[in-house]
Parts: sequence; C-alpha cells; structure tokens
Amino acid sequence: MTTIKSTSSIQQGEKIHPKEWDFKNRAPNDLNGRTKRAENHRSIKKQLDRCSGLFTEIVNRYKNINEELTTKTVKQKLDAEFKKSKAASDFFRIYDEFILDKESDFSGKVHGCFFQTG
Repeated sequence: MTTIKSTSSIQQGEKIHPKEWDFKNRAPNDLNGRTKRAENHRSIKKQLDRCSGLFTEIVNRYKNINEELTTKTVKQKLDAEFKKSKAASDFFRIYDEFILDKESDFSGKVHGCFFQTG
C-alpha cells in the first residue's frame, strides 16, 4: 500500500482572494466570461488541474511499483515538472553573459566570422 508521510507545502505562485474561491467545488469561481478576472481564474484552474493530474499520476505510479511515497518525493517530482521553464531562463542568462563577454573582448580578433577583402 502506498502512503504519503508528513505534510508539506507545495506552492506554484498562484494567488486568489478567498471571496473568489468556491470552497465546495475546490476551484475558482467566476470561470465564465471574457473579463480579466475570469481569464485569471481559468488560468489558475488550469494550473490546479495540471498539478492534480500529475499528483494522481505520481501516486498511481508508486502504487503500481508498491513503493513508499513521501511528500519529499512528490515535491521533487512536481518541482521537476513545473520548473522546466527555469532551463529556458538559464539559457538566456548564459547567452547574455556570453554577449557581454564578447562585447568586452578588445583583442581585435573577430571570432567565428571570416571576411575577405579585395
């Protein structure tokens, strides 16, 4: 039997005012319409559904292999999935550092480009 031990907080950075939350259905209220608020609520619901689906998938996977599941493992798996976009931001940070390095290179050499004159 798979059990989840301990308690842990897994936050995705989404916030919603309690008045805008449907506690009975465990979802944001006001999902219909074209207002900015409704769009925000749909976005939050989509993120919650994605997180819930992944959580269910993780639990089922551990049930199938009959292995103990801890909150630490769940958090690691969720973080791995939801923080994938960090790799893209790392790429741009490293690219910016590369450009700054090349802009400050006053050796007079052109790297990677060949020009022929005359």
